[in-house]
Amino acid sequence: LNPAQRHTTVSTAAHALYENASPYHLYEAGGMLDLSEVEYEQVDERTVRVSGSKFIPDKTYRIKLEAAAKMGYRTISIMGTRDPILIDQIDDYLANVRNTIQRRVDDAFNGEVKQSDYRLGFHVYGKNAIMGEWDPNKDTTPNELGIVIDVVADTPELSQVILAFSRTFTLHHDFPGRKCIAGNMAVAFSPSDIPMGPVYRFSMEHLIEPKDAYEMFRTEIFDV
Repeated sequence: LNPAQRHTTVSTAAHALYENASPYHLYEAGGMLDLSEVEYEQVDERTVRVSGSKFIPDKTYRIKLEAAAKMGYRTISIMGTRDPILIDQIDDYLANVRNTIQRRVDDAFNGEVKQSDYRLGFHVYGKNAIMGEWDPNKDTTPNELGIVIDVVADTPELSQVILAFSRTFTLHHDFPGRKCIAGNMAVAFSPSDIPMGPVYRFSMEHLIEPKDAYEMFRTEIFDV
């Protein structure tokens, strides 16, 4: 282990929050780990003693299933702005950009590419990109914004084409009070469009109750 790292009572207790609905009752396939009476004791600078936890076996045998599903192919572009006029109206601006992109894509493909064929997202760092509506300071005005344009589509080619439309109109769309027509954003990299490859989402976390512990698993026996 890294000698610079150490356990503390807080860091150890915080692990119970990881992917659990409750830090006191951790449900797994074989039963429930009860931490409601657990105690954390700092033994030395790097060591914590944990006591008082109880494992309560489940009378029903369960198997935990997890899965991921392919969503498509992602392409991104990273840019930013320090224009205070644009920052003050960034939500309306990106909504207008989105509408323009949808119209232009429809025209370019004669209606053959539907909105359901791709997903377009704007991640506005400096304005709720991390927590969204849960951000307690969502009404503050930043001096600059970083924007990640995120396109996921069924094929790499379509993802890159939609991203090209999105990048162009994010850079050059008009807005009230606009003073510079050279470009609304500073682009972080060249080339500006970055293919990210296939993308997946977490699609299942489930406890199943089989009639028999082995019915879901194929078993083969070989004589060697």
